Amino acid sequence: MDKRKLLVGLALPAIAFALVTSYVTGTISGKVWQAIILDSCEADKGTCEIAGDKLSFTWSMDGVYQGSTYHANVTLKNLGNGDIEVDPEVVNITATGGNEEFEGSVTIEPDTLTVPAEGTAKFTITVTIHDAEEPGEEYQIDVDVKPVSAGE
Repeated sequence: MDKRKLLVGLALPAIAFALVTSYVTGTISGKVWQAIILDSCEADKGTCEIAGDKLSFTWSMDGVYQGSTYHANVTLKNLGNGDIEVDPEVVNITATGGNEEFEGSVTIEPDTLTVPAEGTAKFTITVTIHDAEEPGEEYQIDVDVKPVSAGE
């Protein structure tokens, strides 16, 4: 066989394969929405209201008494299709009037919870007013529900 024919015969398949660079292409776009929202808030003292965007709540305890304990149950809803772990936590407590220090205690249980895909999960906030809390003192307790950080 002629060497030139052999070289041309070998080169033609390489040229044919080089002509196709891709068969299909695609573009994916989207916009991320908040997956975790508030579903309900129920308190045994005062009122617990959820904002219209369902991203914040206000528990107005009204008048509370020294030595008393109060509870609110907050239910979160997951609009996504995957489970999400969250940490509800007290991030700040301020007080005005009296000695301007809240001596009571605030606990949130559980410390960490998993909100199942397209489901709900509940945590409880417990506020205990100290026996000797000064009458007339007003307080504000700030709570955040944060995503569990990777590695925790």
